Formats: sequence, C-alpha cells, structure tokens
Amino acid sequence: RPFVIQDYVRRRFDRIFPAYFVSWLAAGLAIYVATLSPTWWTVSTQMPPFTFREWFLQLPILYFGTATFNFAWWSLSVELLFYASVPWLVRPVAALPANPRFVASLLLPLIALAVLLPAWLGEAMQAWPPPFASFIPFIPCFGAGLVLARVDLAAKLARGLIVVGGARLFLGAY
Repeated sequence: RPFVIQDYVRRRFDRIFPAYFVSWLAAGLAIYVATLSPTWWTVSTQMPPFTFREWFLQLPILYFGTATFNFAWWSLSVELLFYASVPWLVRPVAALPANPRFVASLLLPLIALAVLLPAWLGEAMQAWPPPFASFIPFIPCFGAGLVLARVDLAAKLARGLIVVGGARLFLGAY
C-alpha cells in the first residue's frame, strides 16, 4: 500500500500518546504528592523536586531536561525519534533491491556498526541531549530492520539473526 505521511503520523500518535498522557498525569500526581512531604524513600531515590514547569516540559515526550519523573520515558523519546526518521527512509529503502545477497551485504556492516558504535562513541555520547544519546547506538539496528524488511527470510536465517540480535542486546548491557 502507498505510504501516506499523514496516516502514518496519526497512527503513531494514536498508538503512543493516549497511554503516555495517562502515565504523564499519574507520574506528575505521584511525584507531586511524594514531594509534599519527603520520606526516606523519596530522598534515597533522588526523586526530582516537582515543578509544574518541568512536568509540562515532559508532555511532548521529547524532553531535554534533567528532572525525569518516569525513568522509562527515555525509551519513548528514542521511539519518537525513530518514528520521525521513517518518512525520510521509506522511499530510499523501498528502492533497494529485494535480493537476499544484496541485503546480506548491507547487514554485515550494520551488525558490525551496532556492536562497535557504542565503544567508538563512548563518553562522547554523555555530552549529547538524553534522547539523542540513547538514539544513536540503535541506529544501525534500526537500519538493519529496515533492510531486512526488503526480503523474506528463510526460517533458519531468521532464527540466526534473532540470536545475533539477542547477543547484541546482552553484550550492550555490560
């Protein structure tokens, strides 16, 4: 089917924002109540002080501040950045040949880059705004997924790629 950007954006918004909005409200309320009378737990977890300004700045999902009220939201920022890149990548990726050998020739460098990029960038990523510092290491994995979408894989090869991806996630945790 043809790629229509307006439909794509609407579907992504409908998928993410309602649940995020409820969680944003709940987290704001919880942090507000917890910071009204600090306890040993709020102090030991280094919970940020609640301010309406910081809370409202987190509404658009991409947040560049430091007072994060829900630490899981970093993944939504990364997801949003990937969603924003898709309209720019659909046509070039669709133009790639659906030849398994060609796809394999693109996958090998992407897998190598996925493994090596975090080591190459190292501490330099700490200077970048949080959403981008989390986004950059996953770009090769995203690229590999886009390239893989061009071909139908044999089940054995697909399982092998899942093992490689799992190993990458495991190694990335250390």
